[in-house]
This record gives sequence, C-alpha cells and structure tokens, in this order.
Amino acid sequence: MAKVEIMPKLGFNMNEGKLVSWKKKEGDKVEKGEVLFEVLTDKVTMEIEATETGYVLSLLVDEGEVVPVTQPIAIIGEKDEDISALKEELKIKPEEEVKEEEVKIKISPRAKKLAEKLGLDISSIKPNPEGIIRESDVKEFHKKLSTKKVTPAAKKLAEENNIDYSSLEGTGPGGRITKQDIEKLVKKEPKEPVESRKTIPYDGMRRIIGERLSQSKFTAPHIYFTIKVDMSKLIELKKDLKDQIESLTGGYNASLNDYIVFAVSKTLKEFPLLNSSLMGDEILIHDSINIGIAVAVENGLVVPVVKDTQDKKFTDIVKDSKELIEKARAKRLTPDDYSGGTFTISNLGMWGIEQFTAIINPPESAILAVGKIIKTPIVEETEEGEKVMIKPIMKVTLSVDHRVIDGAVAAQFLNKLKDFLEKPSKMFL
Repeated sequence: MAKVEIMPKLGFNMNEGKLVSWKKKEGDKVEKGEVLFEVLTDKVTMEIEATETGYVLSLLVDEGEVVPVTQPIAIIGEKDEDISALKEELKIKPEEEVKEEEVKIKISPRAKKLAEKLGLDISSIKPNPEGIIRESDVKEFHKKLSTKKVTPAAKKLAEENNIDYSSLEGTGPGGRITKQDIEKLVKKEPKEPVESRKTIPYDGMRRIIGERLSQSKFTAPHIYFTIKVDMSKLIELKKDLKDQIESLTGGYNASLNDYIVFAVSKTLKEFPLLNSSLMGDEILIHDSINIGIAVAVENGLVVPVVKDTQDKKFTDIVKDSKELIEKARAKRLTPDDYSGGTFTISNLGMWGIEQFTAIINPPESAILAVGKIIKTPIVEETEEGEKVMIKPIMKVTLSVDHRVIDGAVAAQFLNKLKDFLEKPSKMFL
C-alpha cells in the first residue's frame, strides 16, 4: 500500500523547509533509511532519509519549493501501483496561483520561474492530472515547442527578442512560422534590455544568518577586546601529545582549535557571566558550558555545539568536535547538534585572517574570534638584557554584550584565557 513522505519538523521552531534537491526520481527504488531528499531549514541543509521501502511513485513538489512542515511531498509504494485515489484524498494544492487573462492557472514557483526564463506563455502549457503545472510539464512543453515548424530566421529573431511563439499560427506553407510572423510580435512586445550581471538568491541559510546577526548587532551593544597570545608552548605540547591523543580518541588528531575550546571552557568556569543570556529582565547564567564551533560549509556557516564541556576530558572534546565537523560537512547535523549553545568560537586563522571581530550569536552574550598564528618579533627580558625573539603570535578578539558584561570582566576573562594558552599545562591540572 502506498505511503506518503512528508516535510519533517526538524526543530521546535521549524515551520517550513526548502526542498533543496531530490536524491531519487520518479520510478526509482528506494530503501527505508536511504537518503531521499535534502532540505534547508533555518540553520543548515540536511539529508532526509526515506521512511518507507518501495518505488517513488510521485514527487509532489519541485526542487526549490518552500514547503510547510507535515505537508506531503512524495508518495512511495509498490511498482506501478495506482495512487490516483490517494492523490485525490490528499487534495494537493499548489504553492501559488497565477492569474493570467482572467483564468486561474495553478503553477509551482519553480515551474513559473523556468517558464519565465524560457519566455513561455504559461496559459499554453497543459497542466498535469492534478491540475498543476510542474517544472516537468514546462520542460516537456518546451521540448515539443522546439520541434514546431519555424524557419531558422524566425527562430533566431524570436530568441533575440524573447518571443513566445507557442500559440502562434504561421502564415507560411503548412502553417510554418516565418520571420514576418515574428516581426509582427516584436512590434507588439518591445525588446527588454538584457542584464549582464549575475545574481544569486538571498534565502535559506544565508538569509537566516543575516537576519539573526543583524538583530544581534543592532539590539545588543557590542564592545570588543583584543589580546596577543604566544602560542609557542601550546604548539610544542600539541606535538608531544599527538600520538597519545590519537590512541585515546581512536585516531583523531587534536587541532589547536580543540585546545582553544578546552581553554575557553576552563576560563568560563571562572567567569560564568560570559556563559549567560539576557532573557527579558533577567540574566540567565547557564549551568552547562556548551561551546559552538563555527564551521564553514558550502554556501554558509553552521555552528555545531560541543555540549557540557565543563564535565568533559580533553579527549572527549576532541572526539565530539571532530564528529560534529564531519557531520556538518556531510550535511547530517540534527537540530540537537546545533542548538543550545552558550558561547561561540569563530576561528578564521586557517583562512589567513590575522584579526577580526565577530557578531554575537543570540541569545549568547559573548563570542571569541580567533586569528591566524603569525611569526612575530617580540622584545623579551632575559638575564642578558632585552632581546628580540621570533614568536608564533595569535590574536584573539572577544566580543561581549555590554548590557550583560562590563569591560573589566571581559579583560579579566581574556587575560585568564591567555594564561591557559601560554602555560597549557595549567589546563590539565
């Protein structure tokens, strides 16, 4: 018996999702647990698995459509099973109704966009059995149109002027469309200037990130503090512990960022105000230290969260962070993986960025921006007097919500973090 796949609710606040791509097409066999489609939520693109085993009998929405949660999006059943009754029962409605010449034409947003791109008159396109014009219907219509009898000169002129000749009756022999037929339409529909610029959609993850950070920037008064950290001893410790860490974590090599996460966690235990959120008229100081680690992925940035770092050994943090990064890049993060953060670390050092300021990720009260380690000449006091030494220096910049955290507390936090990173053995006491 045929079953319906729906747009899943992947988080408490998720009301809709954008179907990014289908991993199966109609007629394909699919196994339960096999990836069926990708969906863009308010935070990340995720791969969604099929809940049934069978054949894909119908894809009810096009790629690119925004679909409310729990709405049917596909039907899976036995091969060649009759699903007409099920479709009627679902009473599938289009996302958009376009009024053309007093006639309501039901067309999906993606189909409408393709028709406009191809310069097609949608009133000439025959809808599918559900009465909806889908992207596949537009493609089929355009394919048939390409075989319409038309002279080469007429076709060229129509393409140059973006003229739809689908419903045009030609005056040439056998109804052939001539150049003169197209010229008559050109006079009625002046050619629009062609734009040469390239655009990309501002939606999905990019839009959500922009809206959240804009809200944070303009509602939370940010203040910034930067400090230089000598990473010499931490780099040496990382080399010394490499083999030991790999054996304890099942092959994972600890990165410098893992040590920074560990040091930040230790520092937050001493300065809990930076592990807080402003909730109305109250400042909520969190019991758990959940550190978000910003990860660059295709077309955006996600922040998976290493939970309860205050109770974890360093090797646990290494394993958790590596697994989260792997899941993020494989688009397999769950809502629980990227929610509940209380403090964020954004490290752009691997991209050659020496120093930057980051916008606080609400409802958190602080974020740490980590830059590239640069070999820098430093004047040091020795028994023989002042000497210029070359040291690996890293700049870190702390952004805090001034409504919650005063400058003195922020400065103390940074100096304690600097002490942990420059004398890393203290972290393991």
